[in-house]
Amino acid sequence: MNNTHRVFVYGTLKKGHYNNTLLEEAEFVGEAKTVGNDYTMYHLGAFPGVKEGGCDSITGEVYNVNDEQLARLHQLEGHPTFYKAVNKQVRLFNNSISGYMEALMYIYQGNANNIKAGGTW
Repeated sequence: MNNTHRVFVYGTLKKGHYNNTLLEEAEFVGEAKTVGNDYTMYHLGAFPGVKEGGCDSITGEVYNVNDEQLARLHQLEGHPTFYKAVNKQVRLFNNSISGYMEALMYIYQGNANNIKAGGTW
């Protein structure tokens, strides 16, 4: 039996970006933003990383994924050492759906010293 997991993505997994192919079979729930402005996004080369602490909210997309899809996402994200999947509150804001929900968000686990902060993906 497959469980369903809600995942909030903010970088190369979003629509129009190269890793979104991993979510082709997943259910797109909607566009969302983190509840709270206590994050910082860093540029890690070809992809972003988000750390807790800071003064920004993060905009992204929410998907419902099954166990197999989640395992592929964890592998891509290097969970739990490079990124760690943590449940966070997000707020949907697309036209037909709105509301608050909890979703897994990948939090960067590396040292952010000397890494450029800011920007969007």
